[in-house]
Amino acid sequence: VIKLYGYNWRPVIRHVTIRNAPQYGIAFTSTTSQYTYEAVLLDIDIGGSNLDGLSVDWCAALWGADVYSANNAGYGAAFWNATGGIIHHLHVYNNYGAAGAYVTQYASDLRLVNAFFDTNQQNGVVINGTRITLAECYAFNNGVSSANSYDGIVIQNATHNVVIGCYAVDLQSTHTQRYGINETGTSNYNMITNNIAYGNVTGQITTVGTNSVVANNITS
Repeated sequence: VIKLYGYNWRPVIRHVTIRNAPQYGIAFTSTTSQYTYEAVLLDIDIGGSNLDGLSVDWCAALWGADVYSANNAGYGAAFWNATGGIIHHLHVYNNYGAAGAYVTQYASDLRLVNAFFDTNQQNGVVINGTRITLAECYAFNNGVSSANSYDGIVIQNATHNVVIGCYAVDLQSTHTQRYGINETGTSNYNMITNNIAYGNVTGQITTVGTNSVVANNITS
C-alpha cells in the first residue's frame, strides 16, 4: 500500500507491483485540502485491492504511463478531486466497482490517452467531471456481472468533455456491454466524434445533450 498524504511536490512512483492491499493500492489523499502536485506514475501494476486500485484525490497535474489495475473490489482507478492530469495507457480490467475507471464531478482537465477499460463487472469508464478527454481509448466487453445493464463509456451529468477516436465495442460470443458510448442524465455540451462502436447489446452510441456534438462516428 502506498499513500501520499497532503502537500507533496513531484513525487515519483515507478516500477511497482502491489497485490491484495487491505484498502487502496495507491492513494493520493488529504484531510487539509492540500494538493500533491505533478506526481509521476510509471510502470505500475495493482491487483486485488479491497477498495480501489488507484485512488487520486487532491492531486494536480498528475502524469502517468503504463498503469495497470485489475481485480479490485472497487474501481480500478478513481479520480476524485483531481485536475490537470494526463495518463497514457491506463488499463483497468475485471474490477468490481461501479466502473473500471471513475472520474467524479470534482475532477477536471484530465486526459486519458490510449486507455483500456475492459471486462469490468459493471461499466468500463464513467465520466462525471468537466473538460475530461478520452482519446484513442478502448472500452470493450464490460458489464460482465449483468448482461445489457452496463456500458463501455458513460458520460453522466457532465459537460464539456471530449470522447474522440475511441473503440467502444463488444467482441464476445455472448455480448454483455449495453451501449458503447452512453451520454446520459443532464449531460450537455460534450463532443463525441470519430469513434467506432459496434456489437453492443442495445445500441452503439446514445446521447441526450441538445448542444452536444456527435459526428463522424461509425456504428456498424
